[in-house]
Amino acid sequence: MSNSADKTDIPKQDMTSNTKKKSVLLRTNQHTTKLKILQWNTGGLSSVKMIELKQITSQNDADLLIINKANTTEENTQYYNMKGFTTHALYKARQIASGILVIVKNTIKSEFKIIKEMNDHDTAEIVKILIWKENKKFTIYGTNSPPGNKNLLLDTLNITSSTVVIGDFNATSPSWGYNYYNHARRTVEEFLNSQKLELLYNPEDKKTFLHYSGSTTNPDLAMVSSDIYENSQKTVLEGLGSSHRASLITISLQVLTNKPNIRVTWNFRKANWTNSQGQVETKTSTINTEETKTKLNSVASARERTIPTERPPPVGEVSANFSG
Repeated sequence: MSNSADKTDIPKQDMTSNTKKKSVLLRTNQHTTKLKILQWNTGGLSSVKMIELKQITSQNDADLLIINKANTTEENTQYYNMKGFTTHALYKARQIASGILVIVKNTIKSEFKIIKEMNDHDTAEIVKILIWKENKKFTIYGTNSPPGNKNLLLDTLNITSSTVVIGDFNATSPSWGYNYYNHARRTVEEFLNSQKLELLYNPEDKKTFLHYSGSTTNPDLAMVSSDIYENSQKTVLEGLGSSHRASLITISLQVLTNKPNIRVTWNFRKANWTNSQGQVETKTSTINTEETKTKLNSVASARERTIPTERPPPVGEVSANFSG
Protein backbone atom coordinates (compact mmCIF):
# COMPACT_ATOMS: atom_id res chain seq x y z
CA MET A 1 0.00 0.00 0.00
CA SER A 2 1.41 3.30 -1.07
CA ASN A 3 1.70 6.20 1.35
CA SER A 4 2.27 8.83 -1.33
CA ALA A 5 -0.85 10.65 -0.19
CA ASP A 6 0.83 11.42 3.11
CA LYS A 7 3.84 13.03 1.46
CA THR A 8 3.96 16.74 0.79
CA ASP A 9 6.28 18.08 -1.87
CA ILE A 10 8.38 20.90 -0.50
CA PRO A 11 9.16 23.48 -3.15
CA LYS A 12 12.85 24.00 -3.82
CA GLN A 13 14.24 27.18 -2.38
CA ASP A 14 17.13 29.23 -3.60
CA MET A 15 19.42 29.16 -0.56
CA THR A 16 22.18 31.15 -2.19
CA SER A 17 21.19 34.49 -0.73
CA ASN A 18 20.69 33.01 2.73
CA THR A 19 24.01 31.20 2.93
CA LYS A 20 26.26 33.96 1.67
CA LYS A 21 28.46 35.34 4.42
CA LYS A 22 28.72 39.06 4.69
CA SER A 23 32.32 40.13 4.30
CA VAL A 24 33.69 43.01 6.32
CA LEU A 25 36.73 44.85 5.08
CA LEU A 26 39.39 45.06 7.79
CA ARG A 27 42.08 47.66 8.27
CA THR A 28 45.32 46.33 9.79
CA ASN A 29 47.11 48.56 12.28
CA GLN A 30 50.45 47.92 13.97
CA HIS A 31 51.70 49.19 17.30
CA THR A 32 54.59 48.38 19.62
CA THR A 33 54.17 47.12 23.15
CA LYS A 34 56.69 45.74 25.66
CA LEU A 35 56.93 42.79 28.02
CA LYS A 36 58.99 43.72 31.09
CA ILE A 37 60.48 41.10 33.43
CA LEU A 38 62.18 42.16 36.66
CA GLN A 39 64.57 39.71 38.34
CA TRP A 40 66.18 40.39 41.72
CA ASN A 41 68.09 38.27 44.24
CA THR A 42 67.05 39.90 47.49
CA GLY A 43 68.94 37.62 49.88
CA GLY A 44 65.76 37.54 51.97
CA LEU A 45 62.77 39.76 51.18
CA SER A 46 62.34 41.96 54.24
CA SER A 47 59.61 44.57 54.68
CA VAL A 48 62.09 47.32 53.76
CA LYS A 49 63.12 45.51 50.56
CA MET A 50 59.44 44.95 49.78
CA ILE A 51 58.92 48.71 49.78
CA GLU A 52 61.87 49.08 47.38
CA LEU A 53 60.48 46.32 45.19
CA LYS A 54 57.13 48.07 44.89
CA GLN A 55 58.89 51.31 43.96
CA ILE A 56 61.04 49.85 41.16
CA THR A 57 58.08 47.84 39.87
CA SER A 58 56.04 51.03 39.53
CA GLN A 59 58.93 53.07 38.09
CA ASN A 60 59.67 50.48 35.40
CA ASP A 61 56.08 49.34 34.78
CA ALA A 62 57.17 45.71 35.19
CA ASP A 63 54.75 42.95 34.15
CA LEU A 64 56.44 40.00 35.87
CA LEU A 65 58.71 39.85 38.94
CA ILE A 66 61.00 36.91 39.71
CA ILE A 67 62.51 37.25 43.19
CA ASN A 68 65.33 34.84 44.08
CA LYS A 69 66.15 33.85 47.66
CA ALA A 70 62.97 35.51 48.88
CA ASN A 71 62.83 33.21 51.96
CA THR A 72 59.09 32.89 51.50
CA THR A 73 57.10 30.41 53.56
CA GLU A 74 53.48 29.37 53.52
CA GLU A 75 52.95 31.55 56.59
CA ASN A 76 54.59 34.78 55.38
CA THR A 77 53.64 34.85 51.67
CA GLN A 78 50.60 37.00 52.48
CA TYR A 79 52.93 39.86 53.41
CA TYR A 80 54.34 39.97 49.88
CA ASN A 81 51.13 40.70 48.03
CA MET A 82 51.07 43.72 45.71
CA LYS A 83 47.96 45.59 44.60
CA GLY A 84 47.10 44.74 41.01
CA PHE A 85 49.32 41.64 41.00
CA THR A 86 48.98 37.90 41.64
CA THR A 87 51.58 36.18 43.84
CA HIS A 88 52.98 32.64 43.44
CA ALA A 89 55.73 31.06 45.51
CA LEU A 90 58.23 28.24 45.68
CA TYR A 91 58.76 28.13 49.45
CA LYS A 92 62.20 28.20 51.01
CA ALA A 93 63.95 24.95 51.95
CA ARG A 94 65.94 24.15 55.07
CA GLN A 95 67.64 27.06 56.82
CA ILE A 96 69.60 28.60 53.97
CA ALA A 97 68.41 31.52 51.86
CA SER A 98 66.18 30.06 49.17
CA GLY A 99 62.72 30.21 47.66
CA ILE A 100 61.45 31.97 44.54
CA LEU A 101 58.63 34.51 44.59
CA VAL A 102 56.76 35.18 41.34
CA ILE A 103 54.49 38.22 41.03
CA VAL A 104 52.44 38.81 37.85
CA LYS A 105 50.17 41.67 36.79
CA ASN A 106 46.50 40.78 37.12
CA THR A 107 45.82 42.10 33.62
CA ILE A 108 48.08 39.41 32.12
CA LYS A 109 46.93 35.81 31.81
CA SER A 110 49.48 33.52 33.43
CA GLU A 111 50.13 29.99 34.67
CA PHE A 112 52.66 29.02 37.36
CA LYS A 113 54.38 25.68 37.89
CA ILE A 114 57.18 24.48 40.17
CA ILE A 115 59.75 22.47 38.18
CA LYS A 116 62.38 21.76 40.83
CA GLU A 117 62.58 22.31 44.60
CA MET A 118 65.75 22.29 46.68
CA ASN A 119 66.58 18.94 48.33
CA ASP A 120 69.45 17.15 50.07
CA HIS A 121 70.96 15.94 46.78
CA ASP A 122 71.10 19.22 44.86
CA THR A 123 70.18 22.79 45.63
CA ALA A 124 68.81 24.06 42.32
CA GLU A 125 65.37 25.70 42.28
CA ILE A 126 63.36 26.21 39.07
CA VAL A 127 59.91 27.61 38.36
CA LYS A 128 58.03 27.96 35.06
CA ILE A 129 55.66 30.78 34.18
CA LEU A 130 53.50 30.92 31.06
CA ILE A 131 52.23 34.40 30.28
CA TRP A 132 50.25 35.92 27.42
CA LYS A 133 51.00 39.54 26.50
CA GLU A 134 48.80 40.94 23.72
CA ASN A 135 47.74 37.33 23.00
CA LYS A 136 51.36 36.28 22.45
CA LYS A 137 52.53 33.38 24.60
CA PHE A 138 55.87 33.48 26.46
CA THR A 139 57.56 30.78 28.50
CA ILE A 140 59.64 32.11 31.41
CA TYR A 141 61.92 29.96 33.57
CA GLY A 142 63.14 31.40 36.86
CA THR A 143 66.11 29.61 38.41
CA ASN A 144 68.25 29.82 41.52
CA SER A 145 71.48 27.89 42.06
CA PRO A 146 73.51 28.64 45.22
CA PRO A 147 77.34 28.77 45.14
CA GLY A 148 78.95 25.34 44.89
CA ASN A 149 75.94 23.64 43.31
CA LYS A 150 77.07 21.44 40.39
CA ASN A 151 73.69 20.14 39.24
CA LEU A 152 71.73 23.03 37.72
CA LEU A 153 69.28 20.66 35.95
CA LEU A 154 69.01 22.95 32.93
CA ASP A 155 68.49 19.94 30.68
CA THR A 156 64.99 19.60 32.16
CA LEU A 157 63.90 22.87 30.53
CA ASN A 158 61.91 22.77 27.31
CA ILE A 159 63.23 25.60 25.13
CA THR A 160 60.82 26.71 22.42
CA SER A 161 60.12 30.03 20.75
CA SER A 162 59.52 33.14 22.91
CA THR A 163 61.35 31.66 25.89
CA VAL A 164 63.29 33.44 28.65
CA VAL A 165 65.60 31.77 31.20
CA ILE A 166 66.60 34.10 34.02
CA GLY A 167 67.99 33.91 37.55
CA ASP A 168 71.03 33.49 39.79
CA PHE A 169 73.24 30.75 38.27
CA ASN A 170 76.48 31.32 40.21
CA ALA A 171 78.39 30.15 37.14
CA THR A 172 81.70 31.87 36.42
CA SER A 173 83.02 32.33 32.88
CA PRO A 174 84.93 34.99 30.89
CA SER A 175 81.97 34.87 28.49
CA TRP A 176 80.07 37.02 30.98
CA GLY A 177 82.78 38.97 32.74
CA TYR A 178 84.70 36.61 35.06
CA ASN A 179 88.43 35.95 34.91
CA TYR A 180 88.10 32.37 36.19
CA TYR A 181 85.94 29.27 35.73
CA ASN A 182 83.90 26.96 37.92
CA HIS A 183 82.05 23.69 37.28
CA ALA A 184 78.65 25.36 36.83
CA ARG A 185 80.11 27.44 33.98
CA ARG A 186 80.47 24.34 31.79
CA THR A 187 76.83 23.39 32.39
CA VAL A 188 75.58 26.85 31.43
CA GLU A 189 77.81 27.13 28.35
CA GLU A 190 76.82 23.68 27.09
CA PHE A 191 73.19 24.57 27.66
CA LEU A 192 73.55 27.78 25.63
CA ASN A 193 75.40 25.98 22.82
CA SER A 194 72.89 23.14 22.57
CA GLN A 195 69.75 25.27 22.54
CA LYS A 196 68.45 28.10 20.39
CA LEU A 197 69.28 30.55 23.16
CA GLU A 198 71.22 33.81 23.28
CA LEU A 199 72.83 35.35 26.35
CA LEU A 200 71.84 38.95 27.06
CA TYR A 201 75.21 40.32 28.09
CA ASN A 202 76.98 43.60 27.43
CA PRO A 203 80.48 44.10 28.92
CA GLU A 204 79.62 47.78 29.39
CA ASP A 205 76.70 46.99 31.72
CA LYS A 206 77.04 47.18 35.49
CA LYS A 207 77.72 43.84 37.11
CA THR A 208 74.91 42.37 39.17
CA PHE A 209 76.73 41.39 42.39
CA LEU A 210 78.71 43.63 44.73
CA HIS A 211 81.19 41.78 46.97
CA TYR A 212 82.13 43.04 50.42
CA SER A 213 85.65 43.57 49.07
CA GLY A 214 84.29 46.06 46.54
CA SER A 215 84.71 43.83 43.49
CA THR A 216 81.75 43.01 41.25
CA THR A 217 80.69 39.89 39.31
CA ASN A 218 77.78 38.54 37.25
CA PRO A 219 76.08 35.54 38.88
CA ASP A 220 72.68 36.74 37.60
CA LEU A 221 72.15 35.87 33.94
CA ALA A 222 69.37 36.23 31.38
CA MET A 223 68.94 34.18 28.19
CA VAL A 224 66.29 34.48 25.50
CA SER A 225 65.35 32.27 22.57
CA SER A 226 66.85 33.28 19.23
CA ASP A 227 63.53 34.43 17.76
CA ILE A 228 63.18 37.30 20.26
CA TYR A 229 66.87 38.10 20.79
CA GLU A 230 66.95 41.13 18.45
CA ASN A 231 63.97 42.64 20.27
CA SER A 232 65.27 41.97 23.80
CA GLN A 233 67.31 44.18 26.09
CA LYS A 234 68.75 43.73 29.57
CA THR A 235 69.20 46.69 31.91
CA VAL A 236 70.98 46.39 35.25
CA LEU A 237 69.29 48.73 37.72
CA GLU A 238 70.99 50.76 40.41
CA GLY A 239 71.79 49.11 43.73
CA LEU A 240 68.92 48.40 46.11
CA GLY A 241 68.97 47.03 49.62
CA SER A 242 70.79 43.87 48.60
CA SER A 243 74.25 42.83 47.44
CA HIS A 244 72.59 41.94 44.13
CA ARG A 245 71.39 44.52 41.62
CA ALA A 246 68.06 43.93 39.91
CA SER A 247 67.88 43.18 36.19
CA LEU A 248 65.11 44.37 33.88
CA ILE A 249 64.48 42.40 30.67
CA THR A 250 62.47 44.33 28.07
CA ILE A 251 61.06 42.52 25.03
CA SER A 252 59.48 44.68 22.31
CA LEU A 253 56.45 43.28 20.50
CA GLN A 254 54.96 44.34 17.18
CA VAL A 255 51.23 43.81 17.55
CA LEU A 256 48.86 43.72 14.58
CA THR A 257 45.25 44.65 15.14
CA ASN A 258 42.40 44.41 12.64
CA LYS A 259 39.69 47.04 12.72
CA PRO A 260 36.60 47.29 10.49
CA ASN A 261 37.24 49.55 7.52
CA ILE A 262 33.99 51.50 7.62
CA ARG A 263 33.20 53.30 4.35
CA VAL A 264 30.23 55.65 4.12
CA THR A 265 28.35 55.60 0.76
CA TRP A 266 25.27 57.35 -0.58
CA ASN A 267 22.06 55.30 -0.68
CA PHE A 268 20.29 56.98 -3.61
CA ARG A 269 17.42 54.49 -3.58
CA LYS A 270 16.22 55.74 -0.22
CA ALA A 271 16.83 59.43 -0.90
CA ASN A 272 14.04 61.93 -0.27
CA TRP A 273 14.57 63.96 -3.43
CA THR A 274 11.74 66.41 -2.78
CA ASN A 275 13.13 67.31 0.65
CA SER A 276 16.66 67.42 -0.76
CA GLN A 277 15.67 69.81 -3.54
CA GLY A 278 13.88 72.07 -1.08
CA GLN A 279 16.94 72.26 1.22
CA VAL A 280 19.26 72.99 -1.72
CA GLU A 281 17.02 75.84 -2.92
CA THR A 282 16.83 77.26 0.60
CA LYS A 283 20.62 77.15 1.10
CA THR A 284 21.36 78.68 -2.33
CA SER A 285 18.65 81.32 -2.34
CA THR A 286 20.95 83.85 -0.62
CA ILE A 287 23.86 83.38 -3.04
CA ASN A 288 24.67 86.48 -5.13
CA THR A 289 24.78 85.00 -8.61
CA GLU A 290 26.53 87.92 -10.28
CA GLU A 291 29.18 88.16 -7.55
CA THR A 292 29.85 84.41 -7.74
CA LYS A 293 30.11 84.58 -11.54
CA THR A 294 32.61 87.44 -11.31
CA LYS A 295 34.80 85.48 -8.87
CA LEU A 296 34.78 82.38 -11.07
CA ASN A 297 35.74 84.46 -14.12
CA SER A 298 38.61 85.97 -12.13
CA VAL A 299 39.89 82.51 -11.24
CA ALA A 300 39.68 81.40 -14.89
CA SER A 301 41.50 84.53 -16.05
CA ALA A 302 44.31 84.05 -13.52
CA ARG A 303 44.69 80.45 -14.60
CA GLU A 304 45.04 81.42 -18.26
CA ARG A 305 47.74 83.99 -17.43
CA THR A 306 49.83 81.71 -15.21
CA ILE A 307 49.44 78.20 -16.66
CA PRO A 308 50.89 77.71 -20.17
CA THR A 309 48.96 75.64 -22.68
CA GLU A 310 50.12 73.65 -25.66
CA ARG A 311 48.46 71.77 -28.50
CA PRO A 312 49.15 68.06 -29.03
CA PRO A 313 51.31 67.32 -32.12
CA PRO A 314 49.51 66.17 -35.27
CA VAL A 315 49.14 62.46 -35.80
CA GLY A 316 52.45 61.00 -36.98
CA GLU A 317 54.52 63.92 -35.72
CA VAL A 318 56.75 63.41 -32.68
CA SER A 319 57.63 66.32 -30.40
CA ALA A 320 61.40 66.74 -29.86
CA ASN A 321 61.18 69.36 -27.12
CA PHE A 322 63.26 67.88 -24.28
CA SER A 323 64.37 69.74 -21.18
CA GLY A 324 67.73 68.91 -19.83
